[in-house]
Amino acid sequence: MFESLNNLGQLDGILLINKKHLIHTVHQSTELDYYQYLVNYHHKQSTFNPRNLKIDYPQSELKSAIKKQELVGIDNYAFDNTNIGVVTATFEDYFLLQNLNDYSLSDSIQKIHFDDLIAVKLTSNTQVLLTNYLNR
Repeated sequence: MFESLNNLGQLDGILLINKKHLIHTVHQSTELDYYQYLVNYHHKQSTFNPRNLKIDYPQSELKSAIKKQELVGIDNYAFDNTNIGVVTATFEDYFLLQNLNDYSLSDSIQKIHFDDLIAVKLTSNTQVLLTNYLNR
């Protein structure tokens, strides 16, 4: 599980990462030092988590974290970018995702296998706002 930061170094979301898709990791760099500085700064200013996002997801099974009727961001090796949508059903090996296009739910539903996932954004500032927008 990773904390996703926005360009200001504030907490933007929580990601569960499928380790088998990682190619390279970096443990020391000036960019990491900079982001650590930003994280420390925002912790001191109490601005790290401006929307009080839930960060205590269990690290157990990815399958149990993806729930029906929740808005999630999906990164899959077959996609060229992140897809945001609502989970319409979950099964043993896959789930169904109804994509969000132009700020409304599309008619198309994608079948996504758990083994193909690179990352799943369970919550973020954007997702909180989109969920509120869709439920208004």
